[in-house]
Amino acid sequence: MNRNWFTRMLMLYIPAFLIVPAFLFFVFFQSLSESNRKDAERSNAFVTQQAMLMIDTSLSSLDQKISLEMLRNRKVISFFSRSTEKDLPLQVDVMNLLRDLKMTNPLIHSIYMVQADHNQVLNESTSYSLDQYADNAFIRSKLEAPNSHWSDTRLYKELPSDKGVPVVSLTRSVSIFSKHHGLIVVNVSADALQGMLLQMHDPSSRILSLYDTQGNSVFDMANLETSVSRTGTSNSALQSEANSDYTGWRIVSSVQGADTFNFIISLSNIWFIAGLLLCAVSVAWIVYVTLQNYRPIQRLVNQLQQLSSKDDAPEEIHKNEFTFINSKLQNMIDQSTRFQLQFEEDLKAQQNFFVYELLEGTRSFDLKEWEKESAKHGLPVLFGKQLVIVLEVDHRSEWSANYGQLQHGTQQKAIETIILEAASDHACEVKLLWVSLHQLACILIISPEAEKLAFEALSFAEECQRRFADALSFTLSVGLGEPVEHPDNLHDSYHEALDALQTKPVNRSAMIIPYSSDPLSKDHSFHYFQKVDRIVDAFRVQEAKWKTEMQALFQNMLEEGISRRGASSVLHYLTYHLNKTASGMNDEYYLLWKTETMPALDRVQKEIDLPEDWTQMVLQLLEQFAERLDTQRNLRSQGNLVQEVKAYIEKHYTKAELSLDYLQDKFGISGKYLSRLFKEEYGLKFVDFLIDLRIQEAKRLLTESALSVQEITERVGYSSPISFARTFKKITGVPPMDYRKGK
Repeated sequence: MNRNWFTRMLMLYIPAFLIVPAFLFFVFFQSLSESNRKDAERSNAFVTQQAMLMIDTSLSSLDQKISLEMLRNRKVISFFSRSTEKDLPLQVDVMNLLRDLKMTNPLIHSIYMVQADHNQVLNESTSYSLDQYADNAFIRSKLEAPNSHWSDTRLYKELPSDKGVPVVSLTRSVSIFSKHHGLIVVNVSADALQGMLLQMHDPSSRILSLYDTQGNSVFDMANLETSVSRTGTSNSALQSEANSDYTGWRIVSSVQGADTFNFIISLSNIWFIAGLLLCAVSVAWIVYVTLQNYRPIQRLVNQLQQLSSKDDAPEEIHKNEFTFINSKLQNMIDQSTRFQLQFEEDLKAQQNFFVYELLEGTRSFDLKEWEKESAKHGLPVLFGKQLVIVLEVDHRSEWSANYGQLQHGTQQKAIETIILEAASDHACEVKLLWVSLHQLACILIISPEAEKLAFEALSFAEECQRRFADALSFTLSVGLGEPVEHPDNLHDSYHEALDALQTKPVNRSAMIIPYSSDPLSKDHSFHYFQKVDRIVDAFRVQEAKWKTEMQALFQNMLEEGISRRGASSVLHYLTYHLNKTASGMNDEYYLLWKTETMPALDRVQKEIDLPEDWTQMVLQLLEQFAERLDTQRNLRSQGNLVQEVKAYIEKHYTKAELSLDYLQDKFGISGKYLSRLFKEEYGLKFVDFLIDLRIQEAKRLLTESALSVQEITERVGYSSPISFARTFKKITGVPPMDYRKGK
C-alpha cells in the first residue's frame, strides 16, 4: 500500500508536535515553581508563628512562676517588709532562692530584688546599695512604672566595669500586701532566646529575626544603629512575620537564597512568553499544512456524498466531513452488528421454545417433521435414542437466600459448562433449558458412537456429580427419565425425571434417582396423618403438647427420610386441617387466620423444602396466632368464661354426670349459649371436646395399665361399657380390646 501521503503528513506535523511538548514543559515548570513558592511561603509563615508562640509561652511561663513566687514565698515578703542589712541569714536565704530560680530556668541570665525603702539591691550572689548598682538607671525608671511587660532589648551591667549583656527584663512590684514597695527584676539573655529559636530551624536555609517594640533587633546589640526598623523590613515574597500580643515583639522569617529563587521564576516567565509565541507559530503552520493536504480528503467526501442517501441534508454533510464519513461507516457496522445479535437471540429463543415444546408435549412431531425442524436447531436429523434428565439444586431456599440474582446467573452458567464438558467426554450431545430458577432440563442425544460405547445415562450423571463436587459450593440432585425413540415421547421422559426427583428423601442431597414405575417405590405418608390429627386437636383447644408433638412429627419425617412428595402431602394435610379448624371459630378469629397466618403458611410450603426448616417457621406462625387468640379472648368477657369452663372440663371430665345441663347449673349460663361460645372460641363442640378428653385417657389406660374395659369405662366417665365401646370404635376405628392388642 502506498503510504507517501501518510509520510508527508507525518513529516509536516512533527515540528508542531515537538514545539507543543516543549511549551507544555515550560508551563509545567512555571506551575511547579509557583507551587513551590506558595509552599515555601506557607512553611515560612508556619515556622514564624511557631517561633513566636514558643517565645511567648516561655516568657509567659517564667512571668507566672516569678509572680507566684512573690505572692507565696514568706522569705520574699519578709525581705521587702523590713530592713535586712543586718539580717544576714535572711539575705542568704533570699540569695539562695534567686539562685534556685536562675538554675531552674535556663532562660534567666540574672535576677535581683530591689528594696526601694532601704535603697538595697540583692542578687543571687551579693548585696549592693541602689546608688552604687550599675543598673540603677533602669531600676529607677521601673520604680515609677512597676509591673510592666517585658522590656525592649537593653544592655545589662552588674558592675560599671562590665562590658554589658543584651537582655530583656521583666519587672514585678512587691507592694501587694505591704506599705513597703520594691521590685524583682528578671533578665533574660538575648542569646538564650536566639539559641531557643535555633532549635526550630536550619540557619543555612532560613533566617529568624526578633524585633522589640522599638524595632531593634533582639539578637544584634553590637550595632544598634543599623538595626532593622518596622518600616525598613524587606517585602520579599518569601518573607513572613508574626506579632506577639503578649510582648509586642515581632519575628521576621526569611528564606536563604530568595533572590535566586525569584530570579529563576522571572526567567520562567520569559520562557513562558517565548512558548506562547512558538505555539502561535505552530498553529499557523498547522493551518497551512492542513490547507495544503485537504484536497484529497475533499475528493473523498465528494465521492461519499454521491453515494449517500438523498435524505442526507447537504449542510450536515459539509459541516464535518470526517463525522459524515464516520457516521456512514458506523451506521453500516451498527446495522450489521444488530442484525447479527438479533439473529443469535432469535435463534436462541427459537431453540429454547423448540426444546420447551418437546418437554411439555405441546406440539406433536413425526419423524419427517423432526428432520425438518432439527436441522434449524443444530440437532441430529435422525432422532435415534434420547432421554431427559433434570438437575435440581438441593436446599433451594438456602441457595436463594445466600446468593443474589447476579450470582444465580453465574452459577447457572457454571452448571451448563460442566454438563457440556461431561457430554463431550461421553461422546453425546445435550440441549439445555432452565425450566425454573432451580431446575435444569437436559435432553441427552445419544449418538451412534456413544451407543457403540455402551453409553449409560447413570454413568453420565455420576460424572456430572463428581465435577459438581469439585467445582461448586452447593449440591444438585439428578432425576433420570427413560430413553425414548420418538420425539413425541420426550415429554414422557421429562415427566419421569421430575417424578423421580419427587421421590428424593428430604434428608439426602447430591442424589442420582432413576425413574421407577414400581408403585412400591412411591412414597406414602398416610401413617403421619394420624399424628397430624392429634396435633390439630391439641392446637384447637390450645393444649401445650401440640408444640412438642409437632416437633416430634417433623423430626420423625427427617430421620425416616420421607420423600419430597410425602413431606409436601403432610404439610398440605396439616395446613388443610388447621384451616378447617380456624373456619369453625368465630368470624374475628377466622379473619385473623385467613389474612395473616394462612398466607404465611402457604409461603413456607412454597419456599422452604426441609422439615427441619418447617419446624421453626410453622411453630413460629402458630405460636403467634395462638398469642393473638389469647389476647382477643382476654378482651372478650365471654372468652374468660369459656376458658374457665374449659379448664373445669379438663379437670373433671371423668365425672359421668358432666354435661351441658350440669355446666349450666355450675356456671349459671344457658347450655345452648355455652355450647355456641365454646364452638366460637375453639372451633369444636363441647361434646366433641369432652369425648376427645375421655378417649385420649382411655387410650392411655389401655396401653399403660392392666385395668379391664369395665374399670376403664368408669374411670373415664362413662356409665355404660357398651356406650364407651361404641364411642371408642367410632373415634379410633377399632374396639377397645383390639386397640390394646394392637399396641
